[in-house]
Amino acid sequence: METKIIAVILSCMDCRLHDPDAGIIMQLRDILGADAVYLPSVAGPDGSIIKGGPGKEKIVSDIQIAVDGGASIVGTLSHYDCKGYPVSDEEHRIATVRASKELGESLERYDGQPVSLVARPRKKDEDFQYTWVVEKISVH
Repeated sequence: METKIIAVILSCMDCRLHDPDAGIIMQLRDILGADAVYLPSVAGPDGSIIKGGPGKEKIVSDIQIAVDGGASIVGTLSHYDCKGYPVSDEEHRIATVRASKELGESLERYDGQPVSLVARPRKKDEDFQYTWVVEKISVH
C-alpha cells in the first residue's frame, strides 16, 4: 500500500480563500507534493500564532491531531489584505515564516521543516485559472 503524503496547513478563515474557485487546495497539493491537505482556519493565522495566548494552544492542539494521524507536512498560509491580522504584505511574509517555525516547534513528534505560504489575489492581467495565487516563501 502506497503511503499518502498529508499536509496540515493553518490558514485564514477568510471565505475568499475557501471558495472552490480560489483553487487553494489544488495549489497547495501541487506546491507541497501532497495527496491531501487539511486546512484548519482561524482569523489571521500568522498573527494568531506569533501573538500567543490560549488561541495558539487550541491551534497547536488541533494540528497535533493531524500530525498524530499521519500528516508529514505542517505549515502556515497567510494572505494579503487580511482583516484578521491587518499588516503590510511584507509584514505578513515575515510573520508567516515566524509563525510556521513556532508552530513546528510547538508540536510533539514532528521533526519536519514547517512550510510558509502566502496567497495574493490574482492580478487582472495574469493568465491563471484561480482567483488567488499561492507561493511558498522564506525570509532571510
